[in-house]
Amino acid sequence: MPTYLETGRTHQIRVHFSYIGHPLAGDDLYGGTRCDIGRQALHCGQLSFTDPITGEEVTVRAELPDDIKSIIKSDKQEEKKMERIASFSVDHTKFGVGMYISRIDGDVISYDVRMVKPNGGVYVSNPSLHTIEHLFATYARNSEFTDKIVYVGPMGCRTGFYFLTRDTMSKEDAIKLVKDAFEFISKYDEAIPGCTAEECGNYLEHDLESAKKDVLPLLKKLDGYTPEMLDYAWHADK
Repeated sequence: MPTYLETGRTHQIRVHFSYIGHPLAGDDLYGGTRCDIGRQALHCGQLSFTDPITGEEVTVRAELPDDIKSIIKSDKQEEKKMERIASFSVDHTKFGVGMYISRIDGDVISYDVRMVKPNGGVYVSNPSLHTIEHLFATYARNSEFTDKIVYVGPMGCRTGFYFLTRDTMSKEDAIKLVKDAFEFISKYDEAIPGCTAEECGNYLEHDLESAKKDVLPLLKKLDGYTPEMLDYAWHADK
């Protein structure tokens, strides 16, 4: 894994990788083991500096040593090829704002709640997404379907939310709950729930006014929405 140093602190790379739970191979001081290599699997591949005499930029490169190449090759041989997940198999150019069933796992139905068109150039801002998450999750878990709600969380692409329910909750009820939750958000004017340092890991990053506007396109789209429209294929054929 390539890393780039912005400062020159002692053991910087070693400590950081250990902190995130991935100590360097061979670095037994910070939690690694010497099973595959007898030293730290750390290599400076490129170094750039200004020549103090000529003032020219100098870049020096070095190939990986054989012992590190050996463990990389070994790891690749042991890797299992990852299968393409269901959501990546959906053609994101074929649909826009709406609510869709992404997958069904056992008794859990995963809905994609799309607030903007994928790859449309306009995305929900992180502060707005954060606020909608707090309000959406709070509303859903305080509804009559609280025991059927599995998860409410934002998509990393910032186009909407994942909404997971038990299959004992009808599709009609799922659509209605999302619509009611977004209606609630569009008119909300009180303190954002869970918005303190004790309750949230990034409590300062919220934007209620943007959230109230950002829910409107989906709210409009869900008018007259029916269970068959939850199928991505239904929209691809249109």
